[in-house]
Amino acid sequence: MKKKPQIKKPVVSGRSKKTKYEPFLDVKNFYVLIGGTLVMGLGFILMIGGYNDDPSFFNEAGLYSTRRTVVSPIVLILGVIIIIWGIFKDFNPTKQSDKADVSA
Repeated sequence: MKKKPQIKKPVVSGRSKKTKYEPFLDVKNFYVLIGGTLVMGLGFILMIGGYNDDPSFFNEAGLYSTRRTVVSPIVLILGVIIIIWGIFKDFNPTKQSDKADVSA
């Protein structure tokens, strides 16, 4: 008996293959980013104020209070630091056994 000739399968480009999508950031990272955004919002809320009923009177104590000039900028910078940390933090580090398998 004669062998049937094998038919070659057509070459499929890489675009049609389905690859597993792995997001850059984990869900925990997004929670940290939301937390940092809320901390920054708190900093802006602390900065609100200084309303004066009489436009001819300048309320220096209300405008230059410690809450607006010291506490609020510190809270804003803390929020930015939390956001940056949330972007760079890796909550799912690769296991040591996986690294050993790659190098072997």
